[in-house]
Amino acid sequence: MDDLSELDALLGELQAPEAAAPAAVPAAATAAAPAAYLADPLDEMDALIFSLGAPTPTPAPAPTTKAPAAAKPTAADAYAAPAPTRTPAPSPSCSDRDFDDIFSSMQDGFNKVSAAGQHETCTNNEDVVCITSSRSSERDKETAMRRIVNTSVDAANRPKLAHCIVHLVDLLSTSSRPAMNHLIAQCLTNLALDDGCRAAIGKTNAIAKAVDLVRARQSDEVTEKCLSALANFMSNMTLTAGPSPALADLLVSPHPAIVTHALTCVINIAFCSDSHPSLVSAGIPQKLALLAKRPETQAHAVWSLAGLSVGNIAVQNALFHAGIVPVLVDALSSRETETVKKALSAIVNLSSVDDRMADFAASNVVARLLDVVGGGPMDVRFLALQAFQNLALDANCVHRLVQDGGVGRILSCLLSPPAKNQACALRVLTNISAVDSARKVCVDGGAIGLVESLTNSPDAEVSHQAHQALQNLRIPV
Repeated sequence: MDDLSELDALLGELQAPEAAAPAAVPAAATAAAPAAYLADPLDEMDALIFSLGAPTPTPAPAPTTKAPAAAKPTAADAYAAPAPTRTPAPSPSCSDRDFDDIFSSMQDGFNKVSAAGQHETCTNNEDVVCITSSRSSERDKETAMRRIVNTSVDAANRPKLAHCIVHLVDLLSTSSRPAMNHLIAQCLTNLALDDGCRAAIGKTNAIAKAVDLVRARQSDEVTEKCLSALANFMSNMTLTAGPSPALADLLVSPHPAIVTHALTCVINIAFCSDSHPSLVSAGIPQKLALLAKRPETQAHAVWSLAGLSVGNIAVQNALFHAGIVPVLVDALSSRETETVKKALSAIVNLSSVDDRMADFAASNVVARLLDVVGGGPMDVRFLALQAFQNLALDANCVHRLVQDGGVGRILSCLLSPPAKNQACALRVLTNISAVDSARKVCVDGGAIGLVESLTNSPDAEVSHQAHQALQNLRIPV
């Protein structure tokens, strides 16, 4: 072997080691406000470090490693239907006036409200006896249920009501009165906000009973409240069957409130990957693609798609077959920042599927991503850069980026912090410069000097990625 061959062999062995991505940090558990259905953005996971071969006299740019899928949130980040401020008594009427008077007279004893608005009631076992006794009238049971519901509004009271759960589940759907079923579902909705109570509910057949009530369509109010209960039940549960077909039917309901509640359930199920097959088999991706096109349901539908996008290849292919790429691209133009974030997270995840790059290349995703990179909050720009990091592995997407003037937009991300955006932009630049024609545009645009200045960055990752990018940029075209 001559000296040049030995040198080439030695250079080929000098590969930069690939570092594993750090584990995602779960977000703190929160209960969303009534009008806020979107939780914190998906936890961010740094991209894998590229492993680039040293250039040789006749080199071809070494392939780069694509960005990992955006991390999914923990179950606690899933939307939880808010507890009601209070359950009102029914409006007076000739037939209900006596019940209203009874309830009003008992109200002071049932609900002592402090100046801070917190209920100071304590659980009375007589309420449980009343609702389970065959001797109690329906009105007496409803009165007792109202007290239990109002007590369950306060988080501190929920663990004290755990012993009621078995009885409440047994009663659910057995009453012929929609008002009673509504109250039971409302109470279980509140109790499911407590981890211990939710675990106790999971040991019962509450989900099956709630689904049965949803299918029975006893009333819109009962259906909506059962869906709220299901949403809270499902925040920590794996569902391989059961509610998915019923939810698929409700996603096309003519009642907007029911559609919204059904979408909330889908969101919580979507972030449990073991439940994905049941959602796919029920045809829910196709329905989500349609709902994501409507302004009133776009946010919920895109969030569900983001959850499904972390699934296995079969689930991801089902999303592609449902035609969601143009839907996600359109969502990037939303005025709602959280919707844009969820759409970007789904694009990051789906753009990691090697044989589906043509779906993105055929869309307007590059132009929309460039708009996001050029403005908006820094965390949103970071997600857009992650999407470009994957898309830049496809030559057609790179050519589109160059044609749309995107090289200058990527280089502008190197000019100022945050460091994680700079590091991700350098990864994008590394992938872009693997294409000869794009590399020339980068070099002509002053990329080498700008990247060289970042090799001395105080941030170790930025410095490392700058050195990596230079290896490609310095390869002669």
